[in-house]
Amino acid sequence: MRAAVSTGQFETTLAGSQAPGEPSPGGGDEGSTTLQDAELSVSRHGHTLMSVRLQPPPSTAATPAHRAELAVTSLAAPVDAPLCVADFGGRDPVNVILLGLFDTWTKRSWVYAYSLTGRGALVPLVHQDLGSPRGATVEAVAGHAILLTADNAFVYVFAPFAGSAPPVRVLSLHGQRFVNATRGYPSIVSKDARMWWHVYSSPGIGGSLGVLAAWVADECVLGKGHIAWATVRRLQAQGSLSSKVADGYPSGAAYVKALRSFLKKRGYCAS
Repeated sequence: MRAAVSTGQFETTLAGSQAPGEPSPGGGDEGSTTLQDAELSVSRHGHTLMSVRLQPPPSTAATPAHRAELAVTSLAAPVDAPLCVADFGGRDPVNVILLGLFDTWTKRSWVYAYSLTGRGALVPLVHQDLGSPRGATVEAVAGHAILLTADNAFVYVFAPFAGSAPPVRVLSLHGQRFVNATRGYPSIVSKDARMWWHVYSSPGIGGSLGVLAAWVADECVLGKGHIAWATVRRLQAQGSLSSKVADGYPSGAAYVKALRSFLKKRGYCAS
């Protein structure tokens, strides 16, 4: 496979051979495609200036018989591409080459970031685990780039995977690390909150306590925690906080107590 992005006089290319991936702990990956012998290279006017061999991300869940493998994942919206150029601003803006990768064993997405120098050199900035199988989307806000991803810690806490709803997380590049900048983008969080409330309120498919948890988290980030908790108390009084699954997930008063504790621990709500 081959993917390329251009900036100024330079072209950065991701290239590698494809091979079937091996099954992961979650199963269902027999038809997935991984990337072997992957390289990032920078060229100018058709002449290669440098190349970097990509190594799979460290996989803490891997056994000696199973190592992490690379699979490309889309970063740049609306173009379905694993590679993009972004300017994260700051006092010394630089062109940052972002590469979206997926660990086929642990089901976690990674982002690899390199700064592209004026001489066409790729300088490693960060290889960071996004903690989410959803990957990330690059968006431009106020003239600089951000990464939109989700807080995967919510999955399986209040509902099974299908009923879980990870709230949005905004990452910004500071030095050599992506940091959580979600509270600085209230319009993005507000949009996410409206979406989760719509899903929770939808007839037939709504009512998941996992979805409600994401909505409360968003509301707390927006400074509307008092309104969100008042809504939760009203739903509890109406008997609407009964878990729809019988797998040990909390419901009723136990759900409210668990949700308060979880959101406080994760830094969403003060109490």
